[in-house]
Amino acid sequence: MVHKEKNKNYIPFIFYSICLVLVIVLCIYFLGRDTFAIFSKREVDESKEMKIHMLNVGQGDATFIEFPDGMQILIDVGRDRSVVESLSEVMRFNNRFIDMVILTHPDADHVGGLSDLVAFYDIGMIIDRVDDSQDFDSRDVYEKAIGESGAVHIELHDNAIEMNLGDGSQMYFFPNIINAYDYDDLIDDRNEYSVMGKITYRDTSFLWVGDMSHIGERLLVELYRDDPSMLDTDILQIGHHGSKTSSSELFLRATTPKLGLISAGADNNYGHPYKGVLERLYRLGIPHVCTCTDGAVTLASDGEDWWIE
Repeated sequence: MVHKEKNKNYIPFIFYSICLVLVIVLCIYFLGRDTFAIFSKREVDESKEMKIHMLNVGQGDATFIEFPDGMQILIDVGRDRSVVESLSEVMRFNNRFIDMVILTHPDADHVGGLSDLVAFYDIGMIIDRVDDSQDFDSRDVYEKAIGESGAVHIELHDNAIEMNLGDGSQMYFFPNIINAYDYDDLIDDRNEYSVMGKITYRDTSFLWVGDMSHIGERLLVELYRDDPSMLDTDILQIGHHGSKTSSSELFLRATTPKLGLISAGADNNYGHPYKGVLERLYRLGIPHVCTCTDGAVTLASDGEDWWIE
């Protein structure tokens, strides 16, 4: 009798388990990829830490930022599928959703991985600064990827934008510095129109400039001459992979970074990072890490202190 009673209790459990599996399968079938976001809802980080992952995508840029409340932002997507492979190393295997993707400018080493990214991940929002006047290779592929992503597409224009991300985090997009100074008729280089921004988590800040050159750096310093704290940062993504055209002494002194992040491919053909830039960082007492020698790098912050993991 005892043996039969156990079987009776086990049958309902099997029945309910089968029903649950069927419900999940039917939801995936009828709702599509969005269902994965439902069943893989991110958990709040109990440690209350923000993490900045400089991904190793070779000669390109891709920086993934995780906030304590679960929000995830990706700045640039590298040149190929390596961005998906790199993200798999820092994201949970069942997490297929990224809240926001910021594309600084449409060079292949910054946006080339977009098609692979949207094929694998659901994206909530894509932010860029690409208008009809800009001509670049594979523009049709770029626009197709954005359309297929199903994400909300926001095109930045000239004004600065501040976004409250919640839980003590904020993001600030600097204005289109070239148009702000009416240089648009003089400079025909999309690097100078890079989306630049700053993320703060309480007392920790991270600033990026895309491939902005020393021309834009100088204009940015002039623009915030009366409010220099806007450029002050703990962590600076060194512009243009450490190219000799960026990271002027004027800009480094204005931003006062405690650490520089350089994303560049090992033994690349461009000579990145430029020896003169590394010497300048050393002379100003700014330590740096580079994917070309250190691989992927992760930083963490509790809002007060920050450290390299």
